Amino acid sequence: GNTMFQTLGNLQANPQAGLLLIDFASGATLQMAGTTRIIWDAERVAEFAGAERLVEVTVADVVEIADAHPFRSHTVEYSPFNPA
Repeated sequence: GNTMFQTLGNLQANPQAGLLLIDFASGATLQMAGTTRIIWDAERVAEFAGAERLVEVTVADVVEIADAHPFRSHTVEYSPFNPA
């Protein structure tokens, strides 16, 4: 997140969400869609180091496509802006 909590507000107003995960090494994609629930309970959040809130996703649909895109890449180095 961007620490502005805009995504949480969007999910609170409309809990539908989709995720697209791309494997740049193989070209495969994994698409997931479902409904979300924001977890505000401090005890549950504390189970995940560094988390301030949790978003639980109930997955309704999954589509996996092998060789879905022609682009191939690999990690050269991590971004210096990636949180440690």
